[in-house]
Amino acid sequence: MLCFTYAKQKFDVDLDERFTIPKMKYKGATIEYQRVKAKKGPKIQEVAMTEEERQQLAERAMEEERRKAALREKEPKWQLYCVLHERFNKDFADDGYLQKLIKNAFDNDCAGDENDRWSHLLDNFELKQQYDVFEEYDGLNSDDASGLVLTVTLPLLARGHAIQCHVLKQKFLQIHVPTLYHLALAFPFTVDESSVKCHFDCKIRRLFVHATKAEQPAEEAAAETEAADPFGVDVFEEGQ
Repeated sequence: MLCFTYAKQKFDVDLDERFTIPKMKYKGATIEYQRVKAKKGPKIQEVAMTEEERQQLAERAMEEERRKAALREKEPKWQLYCVLHERFNKDFADDGYLQKLIKNAFDNDCAGDENDRWSHLLDNFELKQQYDVFEEYDGLNSDDASGLVLTVTLPLLARGHAIQCHVLKQKFLQIHVPTLYHLALAFPFTVDESSVKCHFDCKIRRLFVHATKAEQPAEEAAAETEAADPFGVDVFEEGQ
């Protein structure tokens, strides 16, 4: 209370009577050592690298990038064909017809023993084209097509159980093999989803997708004809 009274008279300050007295074990004795956390400067400093160390660091970065690239899903090689003859739609819908084409290529387009022939087909097999019957899609022959055949090369697959094929809105096709391949394509025309058939040949590691052209409603066909010729002008030869 004496200290409170002195502070009031000296500085005109009212002190709170609720106070505590700190523990001072060493009062009147030898002062004990205390640990005080001091501020320390940063210990990180730039170290000069030799040319060999820089080269090793660059090689590690390139190896890591190659490893990441190997894990990315790649777009496989593919070819799209237009079926211009109705009979071929029935043929390609049958797995036996595709096996027959592969067997003919094995017998007639290759040389050597059995392993050499399959190795050649694995790298070089292609469907044979026929003018006005079965042609590779070139952007102009889709109007006359009644169906299409897509071949996809999947050399890393020995079996086809992991292949996922999805047809979206009769216009788009998505082929997906988790962690290996991903392919998304738009068909040149709408297809009949119920006619889509897939066949994977393990020996040449090719996926075959066949689909027929969807029938166009009569109203839409008439609308397209009217849009192409809105005035219905008939053309006559001169002199008639």
